[in-house]
Amino acid sequence: RRMARSPRGRLDSGVPEPPRRDSSISLFSATEDDQLCSHATDLGLQSTKPNPGLHNIGLANFGLQNLRLQDGPFAALGLVTAKRKMFAVAGVVALVTCIALPRLVSQSMQPRESLSPPRQKSIVIGSRHVPKGLQPAPKPKIMFVGHPSYHCVYPMAEDCPARELFWNAEVHEVVTENLMQVGRGLLVHADRDLVRNTVAAGFRNISLNVMRHAPKIADQMFRLRISEAEKNLVLTSLRLISLPEVQRLGFEVAMAIRRSLSHDRGNIQHVIEEMLEAKLDDISNMVHELISPPLLKLWGPGHARHQWDMTLESENIDVMTHVDGGKFYGSMNATFYANAHGGAPGYLPREEKAYGAWGGILEEGRALLDVIRLIVRSSGNGDLEVPGWAASLTSNVDMQDLGRELLSCELHEEDGMDNFMKAIFCPLKYGTQGIDALRAVAQVRRITMEPPQAKNENGGIADPLTDSASG
Repeated sequence: RRMARSPRGRLDSGVPEPPRRDSSISLFSATEDDQLCSHATDLGLQSTKPNPGLHNIGLANFGLQNLRLQDGPFAALGLVTAKRKMFAVAGVVALVTCIALPRLVSQSMQPRESLSPPRQKSIVIGSRHVPKGLQPAPKPKIMFVGHPSYHCVYPMAEDCPARELFWNAEVHEVVTENLMQVGRGLLVHADRDLVRNTVAAGFRNISLNVMRHAPKIADQMFRLRISEAEKNLVLTSLRLISLPEVQRLGFEVAMAIRRSLSHDRGNIQHVIEEMLEAKLDDISNMVHELISPPLLKLWGPGHARHQWDMTLESENIDVMTHVDGGKFYGSMNATFYANAHGGAPGYLPREEKAYGAWGGILEEGRALLDVIRLIVRSSGNGDLEVPGWAASLTSNVDMQDLGRELLSCELHEEDGMDNFMKAIFCPLKYGTQGIDALRAVAQVRRITMEPPQAKNENGGIADPLTDSASG
């Protein structure tokens, strides 16, 4: 018989030889687990006795399925130990068995945590219930006029009427993408078709309202022809609205408007331009990085009197200056508020999502009309005086049910549906104000299509030939 060391360090003999085990078996009984745990303690390793309900868990999960038992009697550990090294390995295995397995299994048996963000009752974005009597957002519908409706399509025509941009599928897709970007955290991909349909119906309503209530403007928009290249400039300009860099700049414009404590256009413009003067270099670099040469050309001289039209429009000033004790919306998209403030309730009615998108569509409509006016002035066809009500919140949103508090970018307690609409249209308003700021700086700095020239160490214009030779 071999001599086995007792727990107190003595050499004892007469240890009975247990029956041999088949080396292919990798499961332990409750008794063997107890032996493993007690021996791990004797080796100086801290362990915890396994849960009795977790016995018979194999070592295969720990990559020890290739372990083979040796011939000969079992020692105190229960495994053949030809060498002292095998003795230590068995102790480590025992510690893993007693500690790791029970914890892993207990974690797997715990109920899964909810994936919904923590709720904060102070600010709620969205509501489970749509107010009774609320006028629905525009919905798509088939129009029968006695003959197939005709809309100009660019692959089939060299140019199309400017009015057709409100019916253009590419314009609808860009606007849909903008809304999905600013609505992250509230709108999900499954809402994309709903948003796209609301965009198409909303732009149709804006166009039809101009035709009904301002027929001369509608006729001017029909006679103005937009080439495919100019249509692409419209798409590029609209896409700028949802860029975070542009929205951050527009947010600084919003803060300047609030600091002005005025509703006078001249005073507000002065405060904004003072803010921009301190950032001219950074904003000039943004112009070169974000604005394409054709769009810079469209922004050229001739628009100085109109470069702040979107920002200084009366309703926009009201929205930015409204102070009523709420939290001013300072996010470029809804993700921050969805995470920090509990976001929307678990379920938002489709009607509410469509109505929230409708507020953003009106702001996109303002931007579309503005770039059309730029094209009209650049073409030498005078100006396009589109009335402000064509895409205003006051004229197109049900203020009777939602309240005048909607004309603000402040979030209020328990004002779920208004907060939801603000979370969509306020970042877009920051985007349009950012575009005005970029355009103003481009005019002040007389930025052209040429990229900025690098400067040498002395502050002069770098000459790549001489500088490289001297280097």
